[in-house]
Amino acid sequence: MPLSPGVYRAQHSDLKEGRSWATLPCMNCSANAWKEARRLRAWQLKQKGWSQRQIAEALGVSEAAVSQWVKRGRAGGPEALRHRPPPGAPGG
Repeated sequence: MPLSPGVYRAQHSDLKEGRSWATLPCMNCSANAWKEARRLRAWQLKQKGWSQRQIAEALGVSEAAVSQWVKRGRAGGPEALRHRPPPGAPGG
């Protein structure tokens, strides 16, 4: 089930014991910040040993998306997962 902007799900290992799933708020609910937070969270979970399938299920995204994010993270670290304005965009 897709989640609305500003929230994502995480498994119990990252939350208070006794809860299997929870919805966590994003600090900044703009679309770009929410997506960036989701990519960074995926990277954090991968570093903790989660499989790409587990990450995809927890964050409500495809395994292909997680695979792309992990590839970017391996190539450039967490900074590579930050929002990048499109070429030619103001401020980009």
